[in-house]
Amino acid sequence: EALSADREESEPEGNDSDDEDQQQQQQQASSSAAAAAAGHSRKISKPFLPLELLKELQASLSQGKQAGVLNQVDEDRLRQLLKVLLPHVQLGDGRLLDEHDTATSNTAKAIAAALEAVCCCLQLLAAPGLSTSLYLDELLTATVQVAKYQLQYNVLAFHHVPYRQLYRPSSAAADDAPATSNKKRARVESAGKVPRLVSDVRAKLELLLKLLAQVVDRVLLEVELLLPLVRVALTCLQVDSLQLLQVEAVALAVAVFKAYPQQRQHIMDEVLTTVIANITVVGSRGPVRLLEATDANERPLPIMMATALIMQLVEVG
Repeated sequence: EALSADREESEPEGNDSDDEDQQQQQQQASSSAAAAAAGHSRKISKPFLPLELLKELQASLSQGKQAGVLNQVDEDRLRQLLKVLLPHVQLGDGRLLDEHDTATSNTAKAIAAALEAVCCCLQLLAAPGLSTSLYLDELLTATVQVAKYQLQYNVLAFHHVPYRQLYRPSSAAADDAPATSNKKRARVESAGKVPRLVSDVRAKLELLLKLLAQVVDRVLLEVELLLPLVRVALTCLQVDSLQLLQVEAVALAVAVFKAYPQQRQHIMDEVLTTVIANITVVGSRGPVRLLEATDANERPLPIMMATALIMQLVEVG
């Protein structure tokens, strides 16, 4: 607008060459504006915000949420922050960790930045009293997609051989190939020995699912996106080494069950087919009791995570 005003002030009347110059300048300005707009919406290939900065931001947003002050921040500033974080969130979709990746690899950096950015966004969106206009559809869609992808391909696939065969068949085939020693086979079959980076992803997903459970009742999410994530999260209950992730998976399923009454039958079907049907009794002690509850006399009572899930679904239903 300022350039247009300057041109109007300096425009001499009756000069055809100046008119042509103006048209060219306007065309160039329009092209530049279109290019800038396209660049703003284009996905990025690597993070432009340092990981440490994202971690500090996530901690600050967590403190602000706990103090109940985030709803006092200017709404436009919060929206701009979410839009800046969105490209980082999208980095986590489709990124596969290799067991030989290090923290300095491009893949590891992108996944770490994506999950940290997701947690930043969810810390903000989980705060009470925010305008519904801040719950951007594109951001929420990317959040659910990243959570589901990372859970399937970079956590479950490394903690349970059947899921490795399901989600990463090429890696599973390589693991099953004949080897000159038993070391490789032992490494694959051991559920507890996973790469450090996978453990970092798992820990961040625990926070992600916890925060997402706090957000699902704030805004209506597409069930076509949300239910598949719930289904994948519930499969964690079949992997004993993912105890903390199981707790957050149960919390997410219960939150969705409570917030979306019309989807309760679908969720119960998932519980029956994904969780209950896969409980196996091993030895005389039965399935592992992973959750500490209390009985009527306030005495410790260890129960299965599946039992805790059913109890909570009945309670909120």
